[in-house]
Amino acid sequence: LTTLVQKLDEVEDLNVFVVAPAEERSAFSHSISIGQVLSAQVRKVAGAKMAFAVGGTPADCTMIALGALFPGVAFDCVIGGINRGDNAGRHIIYSG
Repeated sequence: LTTLVQKLDEVEDLNVFVVAPAEERSAFSHSISIGQVLSAQVRKVAGAKMAFAVGGTPADCTMIALGALFPGVAFDCVIGGINRGDNAGRHIIYSG
């Protein structure tokens, strides 16, 4: 994740925001957390304008980022799937 953020930060006029699961969440894909309170803690990630670790799934991270953490930001792109494995072919169906 840190290498990806650093490379994206090299792109001119690009603001990088990070919201990622607080722990390994491979193979969680589109799962969302139901019936539990999710928390987001501020983290320092070199190259990111702001960064948070969320106690949930990758889909939870996206929903929290877009709906609560950055309500005034109009994102041009959302990048996900940075984890172990290749995230290619049929693996994209279940990979986070």
